Amino acid sequence: MKNMGLFFNELNKVYDCNLTKIRIGNQHDGGYIALKEICEKTKVGYSFGIGDDIGFEMDFIKRFPNSTIECFDPTIESLPKYSDKNLTFKKLGPNSLNKIEDNSLLKMDIEGCEWDAITGSAEMFNIMNLRKFNQILIEIHLLHVEPRKTKSDYFNDMYQRFADAVNESLFNNYYRALKTLNHFFYIFHIHPNNSLPKISIGEYKFPPLIELSFVRKDLVDTIYETHTNFPVDGLDSPNKTDRMDIFNFYPIGDKIDE
Repeated sequence: MKNMGLFFNELNKVYDCNLTKIRIGNQHDGGYIALKEICEKTKVGYSFGIGDDIGFEMDFIKRFPNSTIECFDPTIESLPKYSDKNLTFKKLGPNSLNKIEDNSLLKMDIEGCEWDAITGSAEMFNIMNLRKFNQILIEIHLLHVEPRKTKSDYFNDMYQRFADAVNESLFNNYYRALKTLNHFFYIFHIHPNNSLPKISIGEYKFPPLIELSFVRKDLVDTIYETHTNFPVDGLDSPNKTDRMDIFNFYPIGDKIDE
């Protein structure tokens, strides 16, 4: 599982900095951790993946009233009626954003399509546009396949080899996407979504849904490898309230036999 190991190596590059972390949005699902000082200088935010929840967007413009947020989601017709005048909406996906304001914020939760957006044809992730974001708040989805179990060792082995090959291909894409982001940004916060429990693939065990907060490297003066114990009281909350949050998850990708 070479590509899986490479991916977790990138994912575990989490850093602390001398700026203030705040939670924006809902107390549970839909809330994200951002840096207050960077948000204060942000005029425009771009939010992809809205559904019926604009808690983050409403809270952001309430805290930072000189900002606006452009919302994108091809799966809905409009924003909820209680939305603010500083929110605009387009029934479009990631490929629609071509012109990006300097020092803007990107928030993205697009149910597994983030990988193709980052490594594919989405214009906002080309090098010139990527540098215009000051923060990226994103939920990543580590979609994978699991081998079918049969009564035959022969077919079990066949399905296992197939699953291993598919997962290696998937994690190669995940690795390339995350390496691109890590080239320009630091991960400064990480939290698993407890909608799904930890899973095991090969020798690794990890949460398949993870919220990541990035800050552009040139915007922080002091940076060092994190000594934070995640999740953080007062910042992190379980996405689903009917079950415990996920603890003891960082570093991510613990070896199963350890």
